[in-house]
Amino acid sequence: MFSKDFKYFKPLTAVFSSSSVFKVRDFCKTPSFTQFLRQTQILILKIRHVCLWLKFSLFLILNKIERFSKVLFLLFFVLLAMFLSSASTGNCFDLSIAWDASTEPDLAGYRVFCRQQDQNYDYSNPVWQGTETTCTISGLIENTTYYFFLRVYDTYGNESNDSVEWCYDPQIIDRDGDGMVDVRDAFPDNPGEWLDSDSDGIGNNADSDDDNDGISDEEEESGPNDGDSNNDRISDSLQGNVSNLSIDGTPDYITLESPDGTRIIDCQCSEPPLNAPTSAVYDYGLFKFTLEGVTVGGSTTVTLTLPNTSNDFDTYYKYGPTPDNTTAHRYEFINDGETGANIDNDKNVITLYFIDGARGDDDLTANGTVVDIGGPARTVTTDDDGDSGGDGGGGGDGGGGGCFIKMLNH
Repeated sequence: MFSKDFKYFKPLTAVFSSSSVFKVRDFCKTPSFTQFLRQTQILILKIRHVCLWLKFSLFLILNKIERFSKVLFLLFFVLLAMFLSSASTGNCFDLSIAWDASTEPDLAGYRVFCRQQDQNYDYSNPVWQGTETTCTISGLIENTTYYFFLRVYDTYGNESNDSVEWCYDPQIIDRDGDGMVDVRDAFPDNPGEWLDSDSDGIGNNADSDDDNDGISDEEEESGPNDGDSNNDRISDSLQGNVSNLSIDGTPDYITLESPDGTRIIDCQCSEPPLNAPTSAVYDYGLFKFTLEGVTVGGSTTVTLTLPNTSNDFDTYYKYGPTPDNTTAHRYEFINDGETGANIDNDKNVITLYFIDGARGDDDLTANGTVVDIGGPARTVTTDDDGDSGGDGGGGGDGGGGGCFIKMLNH
């Protein structure tokens, strides 16, 4: 047995002889080793494929996470915008509540509970708790009905039953006691104010120009028909589309009226330039105003009602730029079928037709605003007023002042 084992291992010993390289190569060429190498290569390829698959899967996962995070980020801002929008739908206010003190000897304090209409009370979360007999509830939404009740608790932690429920209804409550219910009161916490006709944040009682047209309330309320020149039973001083201008030095007024939904601002009298031609007499001077709320690029009108005197105007002049001459200049503004003035001396009415951004709109821009300066005139010659000197006396200040200008000369 020993000799057989020795002979058996002898060829292996020869492998490491001087010809060992040759023998190793021969050994590697044996069928079993070749098969091993092939299986190893296949295994390496499979491992490589698995790594590639893992790499690709990881890429997809990371990509989805990134996209999901973007969606979450976008969703966050959408929810934030909805929250801010809902929070800004109504102005908040504070409401003070008072009650009679409890006579319980072991009184520890009071709890106030609140709910909106059509909601339930949250008995675990009072809106106020303390020992005083008055409290102020903050953050209530305007024009919303609220209900309240009170509970008393003692030093042992016992709590009473509900008090009588009290309702705050803005349709009937006047919390500042000025006679105007809160739902209609522009200043529900200010007993001295309740209206803000021009929405400028200043109450009508403190505001000297309630409709913000540039003419004081005192001047407009002194106008025709006790300050209601258009007989609509609303004072002109409260209407943004009606302005009453007094003619300086006379008891007369001129009324400007624009369509509902528009607003006249910066209304005032203006004198023609000192170099105006003497061929026209401006009995009432010029009128300067800005009309807001016009449809962008749309048409609108302004009606001038003149004093009930004998008017013989035959033209209307404006001073300003035009589409064909952007330098301010005098031009006749008679209705050409689109823009211009229609003069009805029998009714003492002049109707001005405008198109936003077109001739007659001094800003020459379709922006929903019409800017105007102009006035009715009588065409005259030198003989009509006796001499070329007129009332102006060689230019001067235009004569008359305010809106009462008879004639301007060089």
